[in-house]
Amino acid sequence: MFFQNKLKLFTVLLFISGTILIIKPSYYYIKGYCVKYILNNVWNNYKKNNSKLIELLNLKPIGKLIIENINLNCIIIENINDRTLHYGLGKLSDGVKLYHSSKNIVIAGHRDTNFNDLKKIKINDEIIL
Repeated sequence: MFFQNKLKLFTVLLFISGTILIIKPSYYYIKGYCVKYILNNVWNNYKKNNSKLIELLNLKPIGKLIIENINLNCIIIENINDRTLHYGLGKLSDGVKLYHSSKNIVIAGHRDTNFNDLKKIKINDEIIL
């Protein structure tokens, strides 16, 4: 009887621990996906209707990077920090503006999420900024 009670307690604690370990990463994944979706809608609305570009959650979208051959379509957000890179690509704030065509622009992203497909890029793939 004593052994069965400990086994039940251990089973309940194991179930609770497993649930906590699943909920936390799921929350961050879903939150990141939702914010990316909203930022894309804000950007598309801005480009389509010439509406005011709004900041969302202190994230300022300033551009979009598209490489169709590798299905890369990401919003570029002003500044580079962990929070920015969780939701999209970040542009180095000390760098040049996106519209300077003759200068280098520094854009950062996580290699295992946003830039994961860059390993598939080939010479002559079109990059739209």
